[in-house]
Amino acid sequence: MSLVISVNDLKRLGTHTIEERLKAEHEIVVTSYGKNKYALIEYDELIRMQEDRLELAYLKVHEQIEKGESWVETADEHIKRVEKLLSK
Repeated sequence: MSLVISVNDLKRLGTHTIEERLKAEHEIVVTSYGKNKYALIEYDELIRMQEDRLELAYLKVHEQIEKGESWVETADEHIKRVEKLLSK
């Protein structure tokens, strides 16, 4: 579950309080004028999320290659293939 605070509360609370709340809540949603505007997470969590996205993209590409939906080719091979497609 996320903790929701306003931008003004964020300014008032200070970094120590934010750190303590992040440990308990995992993420903090910051609102501005009553609308969700930002999310605060620990830096290590951000890095883990980025690594997970890269891993998922890697797996998707390999799955596409296995299905024949994508392929690996050099720049020269790519140019020849595109030229062949354009000449049809």
